[in-house]
Amino acid sequence: MFKNLTMRNAEDWYKNEFEKLGWMILAKHEKKLAKITQYKINLDGLIKTLEKLESSYEDVDRKKDIHIMLENTKVLKDFVDKKLKIQ
Repeated sequence: MFKNLTMRNAEDWYKNEFEKLGWMILAKHEKKLAKITQYKINLDGLIKTLEKLESSYEDVDRKKDIHIMLENTKVLKDFVDKKLKIQ
């Protein structure tokens, strides 16, 4: 997947995962745990992809943008792990 990923695709994926948080809160309330599990898997995939993407660019501004996205995604993942625990 990473080989064909453009910066635009990464930005769209990043935006979509942040927008899904509200839906995941509702999924937790409705005990739709499979949806939350898949969301966590998607966040892990996004983090790994952003790490690879960051190392593949030489442009300083682009690397900075990707790094910001990466750090924000890690914050989101940490929040999800703490607040959307599956029991």
